[in-house]
Amino acid sequence: MNKDKNLKRFLFWGVASIVMVYLVILAGAVVRGTGAGMGCPDWPKCFGLWIPPTDISQLPDNYQILFSDNGKVLVEPFNPIKTWTEYINRLVGALSGLVVLIMLFGSFKIRKQFPQSFYLTIFAFFLLLFQAWLGAKVVYTNLTPHMITYHMVLAMVIVGTLIFAVVSTFNISQKSNNKLFLLLLLLMFIQMILGVLVREQIDVTMKKMMYQNREQWLSTVDNIFIIHRTFSWIVLIASAYFFYKLKNTDLKFHSVIQIAGVFVLFFTGILFQYFDFPAFAQPIHLLTSSLMIGNLFYGFSKTL
Repeated sequence: MNKDKNLKRFLFWGVASIVMVYLVILAGAVVRGTGAGMGCPDWPKCFGLWIPPTDISQLPDNYQILFSDNGKVLVEPFNPIKTWTEYINRLVGALSGLVVLIMLFGSFKIRKQFPQSFYLTIFAFFLLLFQAWLGAKVVYTNLTPHMITYHMVLAMVIVGTLIFAVVSTFNISQKSNNKLFLLLLLLMFIQMILGVLVREQIDVTMKKMMYQNREQWLSTVDNIFIIHRTFSWIVLIASAYFFYKLKNTDLKFHSVIQIAGVFVLFFTGILFQYFDFPAFAQPIHLLTSSLMIGNLFYGFSKTL
C-alpha cells in the first residue's frame, strides 16, 4: 500500500514539474516577446530588492549607474511593466525548482522499485540548478543571443528528462516506431534552434529600433530566416508521414498532436511575416514548438 502511495505522489509531482517547466518556457517567451529581458538588471534580486519597485520614485536617481556593474550591464530606463514581467518569470522559475525538488524527494522513496526514475530525477534537478545559473549569466551578459539559445535548448532537455523519469514507472508494451520519433525529435530540435537563431537577430533589431517599427524587423534578418522557413516544409512532410505510419496504432495521438502543432506554427509564422511581428504570436509559437517536442519525448519514451 505504501509503495502505491509513494508512486502516486511521485507521479503527481512529476506531472506538476513538467507543467511548471512549461510555464517557465511560456513566461520566458512573454518576457522575450515584450522586450522585458532586462527589466531587472541584477539577479536574483531586482534593482537590489526582493520585491521590485512599482514606480521610479522608489529608486535612487543614479539607479542606471548603480546597477550597471561598472558599465558591464545595460540598465534600461525603468519600466514597471517590464520589471514585473521579468520578475514574475523569475518567480515561476523558482517555483518550478521547488516542485522538482519535491519530486526528487518523492523519487527517493521509489528508488528501489524504479531506480531509473530516481536517477533521471536527480539529473533533471541538477540541470535545473544549472539552468538557474545560466539565467543569471543571461542577465549579466546583457541578453547575449547565444546564451538565450543555450537557455532554451537546456529547457527542452529538462522537459525530456522529466518526461522520461515519469514514463519510466509505466508498464508499456509498445516497443516499435522509436526511429520515427527520433527522426521527428531531431527535425523539431533543428527547427527550434533555427527559429531561436532568427529570434536572436530580431532581438538585436528590436533594441536598435527601441521596440518600434515592427514591420521592419523581419527584413533585417539574414538567410537564416529563409532556411528556417524552408525547413518548416520538411517538418510538415515528415509530420504527415509520421501521422500516416501511426494512424492505426496506439501511438496515433502523438501524430495528431504533431500535425496540429505544425499548423499552429505555420499560422504564427504567417503572422510574423505578413502582420508586423505581433507580440502575442511569439509566446504561442514558442510554446507550441516546446509542447510538440515534449509530445515526441513522451511518445519516444513509450517505445524504449
